[in-house]
Amino acid sequence: MVQQVVMRVGGGTPTFETKENPSSKAPLSFEDASHGVRIPRLGTQDILRIAEFAVSSGFALDGFQVSDHTMTSVQDPLASKVSRELVKKLTNGVRAADVEDLLLQRWPSLSVTGVTLTTPDHRTARLQRQGVFWAPSGWSPTRFLSDAWQAVHFW
Repeated sequence: MVQQVVMRVGGGTPTFETKENPSSKAPLSFEDASHGVRIPRLGTQDILRIAEFAVSSGFALDGFQVSDHTMTSVQDPLASKVSRELVKKLTNGVRAADVEDLLLQRWPSLSVTGVTLTTPDHRTARLQRQGVFWAPSGWSPTRFLSDAWQAVHFW
């Protein structure tokens, strides 16, 4: 089920909510800055740090979506190669910052734009830039994102 993650900000720790988005409306259409409602602007560093948190929290890291400098998804075989390398590093305990450095050194024109995870109860979830989330029915990403924010403070 496609959901849009929004953050309520207004001082300290943001709170996270999900909004159903079955018609795949643009993420920015969910933002209401005058009322402190923002969508998370997840860049490469944020997604890698969330993935690092997920691995340390019992999630399996399945892969990354990789895009070029125009934010166009990179196709296989390059996409698979980059994703496998990043997954391998993070699952072997390499810090997200070091994984990002590797990406910048080996593939400087590429960005991480999404991550696919398997939850501890063996369901698949996918998070992309601007807080687009595909979550299994009955599983809410809000607790996961709240815990991840406490650990890594992404925006």
